[in-house]
Amino acid sequence: MIRWSWIRVSCEEAYTVIEHLQGEPSLEGLQDMVGGYIEYVPTINLIDGVFELIVNEEGIMQDLPDNPVATDLMVVAFSPLQGDVVVCWDDGFMGDLQ
Repeated sequence: MIRWSWIRVSCEEAYTVIEHLQGEPSLEGLQDMVGGYIEYVPTINLIDGVFELIVNEEGIMQDLPDNPVATDLMVVAFSPLQGDVVVCWDDGFMGDLQ
């Protein structure tokens, strides 16, 4: 059985903050965490172990800061993801990053 976790990857000016979430967030919770309307990154673009990656739909238009940690969770990224993101991944994946 696959166990999965939700995290929020926030990008500040000089560093990245990873916050572990308790349970699956609601639509309103997702919108609050990314700062606006949500957009799911197509799963075909995600590395193994990442099930969902949710971004601010208007992150580029709002010129949100780049999020290099979240961008690294994609197989191919034509431009960096911008702003805070929410990620759902396999619990074993976190151990692979450490």
